[in-house]
Amino acid sequence: MTALTLDLLKNWIRVRHADEDVILDAMLGAAVEHIEGQTGQLFARREVRQPLYGLDFLSFGPVEGDVAIEWSDAAGVQSEVATIVRGRVSRRYPCNAVAVYQAGYSDPEQVPKDLLVAALLLAGNWDANREATAEGATPLPFGVAALIDRYRRVLV
Repeated sequence: MTALTLDLLKNWIRVRHADEDVILDAMLGAAVEHIEGQTGQLFARREVRQPLYGLDFLSFGPVEGDVAIEWSDAAGVQSEVATIVRGRVSRRYPCNAVAVYQAGYSDPEQVPKDLLVAALLLAGNWDANREATAEGATPLPFGVAALIDRYRRVLV
């Protein structure tokens, strides 16, 4: 499957005109951001600056390359390169520590197909149900939830 594009979404929802391109493009972007937030899987590679708050896990992936940890203490600003094992840093850092790393897929072709389809489903659902009302309000569409559930992080 290819990267998500406005043309792909328009084909998905069977729209043949350009009258709503700006709205549909915004819906697609919001759907991608929503799925990234729900799963931690970033569709495109970018730098992440994540406060650790004393925890040891990285919220976003896939992670490639080094993870720098920065914090300040009585000695001043500290930093080191952390060892990562299965999305977790090898040791705990102070509560004010920030992890700085590159996360996401470097090639759009690497994004899992189920996440791409989930984004299309979600954007299509938002297009079909633009006006939220008490009667018509629905939770995340079942198909979207089913496609992204295996990517959700479970913290124990």
